[in-house]
Amino acid sequence: MVYRPSSLTEGTPLNIQLGAGAFFYELDMSAVTADTTAEEFAEILETARIEGKSMGATRGGGEFNVSPTFETLEIDDMLFPLPGTVAVTGLTVTLSTTILEVRKENLRRILPMSFIDETTGALSVSATLFPEHYIKNLVWAGSMASGDLMAIEITKALNTAGLSMTMAPTGGGSIPVVYTAHVEDALRVQTAPFKIYEFKREIS
Repeated sequence: MVYRPSSLTEGTPLNIQLGAGAFFYELDMSAVTADTTAEEFAEILETARIEGKSMGATRGGGEFNVSPTFETLEIDDMLFPLPGTVAVTGLTVTLSTTILEVRKENLRRILPMSFIDETTGALSVSATLFPEHYIKNLVWAGSMASGDLMAIEITKALNTAGLSMTMAPTGGGSIPVVYTAHVEDALRVQTAPFKIYEFKREIS
């Protein structure tokens, strides 16, 4: 028999992420620990959905990006980079999707400087961005083929893609968004503003 190299393992089918998942604004993660199960986290998500913290319907799933910027030190006679001579000079973290639900709550988060006119009830935008305009956290939650859940949380999220709404004759209108993460605490600027969680399913 001819050996055919493969990276598949017995666990491969269970380790595949399934579905588009869902996005939640300002999800309370304070009760999450290393022992939180998939069932317990599902309750947190369902509570948030009932409370109106879900982004609602999306199209095309989402995308999570961590993009570091590197700088290689210039050293005489160093023809090739050596370990320890490359420094991280920046890190951009984004979570993006396309929103289908064009409702006022979503628009206010898409346009962080927006406000509601008390006289007309209309949405308008100012030119000033304050710290309170940042979303405390944005969480994507999805499922695994194993039945486990996973989540990606970014902090102090700010939509940096502006507002570009497509009005379509079929399929409904849509708004692409790119939420960029920011550090919560000025004393922890060396820690990237995101967390990735895995919640194991209880096996009875």
